[in-house]
Amino acid sequence: MIAAAGAGLTVAVVSLVGGRTLAACLNSLLSGGVAILVVGSGQSVAATRAIADRHGARLLSVPGASVPVRRRLAIEAASTEIVALLEDTTLPCPGWCDAIRTAFADARVGGAGGPIQVSTSLPDRLQALGWSEYGAFHPRLYTRLAVAPTRPDGTVPVATLPGNNLAFRRSAALTVLDRCDDGLIEGATGQALRSLGFDLVLHPGMAVTYAPSDWRGGGLATRFAHGRIFGGGRASGCRWNTRLWLAARALVLPLVLSWRTLMRIRRVLSPRALPRLALWVGALETAWALGEGFGSLAGRGGSLARWS
Repeated sequence: MIAAAGAGLTVAVVSLVGGRTLAACLNSLLSGGVAILVVGSGQSVAATRAIADRHGARLLSVPGASVPVRRRLAIEAASTEIVALLEDTTLPCPGWCDAIRTAFADARVGGAGGPIQVSTSLPDRLQALGWSEYGAFHPRLYTRLAVAPTRPDGTVPVATLPGNNLAFRRSAALTVLDRCDDGLIEGATGQALRSLGFDLVLHPGMAVTYAPSDWRGGGLATRFAHGRIFGGGRASGCRWNTRLWLAARALVLPLVLSWRTLMRIRRVLSPRALPRLALWVGALETAWALGEGFGSLAGRGGSLARWS
């Protein structure tokens, strides 16, 4: 287990890009007074260990492990009751660690997340990726996800958490993960926690910026694979007539998903940003939709294992 250095909080940084990107993410955590765990996979172990050592972090190296498996292993390795999960493509804002502690002061909370700002300095393709992934969690939009009134502590009860910038009550998460061989997938884990009576919340202070470039994540093949994971997971155990209906439904998703993402962009950015981002939004959402349709029929296949 990773020894706790902070007040009941471990931050596990899942390294996707590594190098300077990882170092910048770790730098932003140094003032939080927390235990830091770097979960590496494909990058050079020696280089990643050197970066972790410079920032007082521990390294958990799991070559070839998927992102969901790395998340689960981080939860298992931590010795604190609260464990936050952050990808190195994301920079937490000041007060992020304190906001996590505040969110979990309520014993009913099993999982928490926060607003995600997409940096306008990113290339258009990666801005489009950020909006496709996290647009609903933008600081000006995330309250629309509320399933109940905002609480006195400022947290917003929700039905789902973002796929990045999230934290869990370790004991509750382990109960759920014991039943899942695929690792920690935010949608399934959040749903399972709610079924156990725990709440999911978004805390305004858990704000982060999606900033460093993740070109692999912005690849169309990656989006197809992620859509297949979602579609295959949803169709698992369904009869063939249901699978066929889900696959047919995916035919209209490129338009629906693209329109939804572009409307979120329009509410926040200048109208001049729409033409620049629309092409990439359409391409990325179409790749996802094709993957979702294929996954509805053929299952996840090896897509989950390749999510690294």
